[in-house]
Amino acid sequence: MSRKTLGIIVAVLGVALIVISALADVIGIGGGGFGFRQIAGVVVGAFAAGFGGLVAFRESSS
Repeated sequence: MSRKTLGIIVAVLGVALIVISALADVIGIGGGGFGFRQIAGVVVGAFAAGFGGLVAFRESSS
C-alpha cells in the first residue's frame, strides 16, 4: 500500500470519526448534550484527518 493511499485512508477515517462524534445524539448513540466523549472524538478525528492529509499530499523528500 502506498504512502498516499494510507494517508487518504487515515484522513477519511478521521472525517468519519468527526461526523459520527458530532452527530452522536442525532443518530441515537449519544447521551444527550455534547459531552466529553463527543468532544474527544471530534478532536481525535480532526488530528487524524489532518495527519492523513499531510501524509497523503506532502511532497516526497526522496
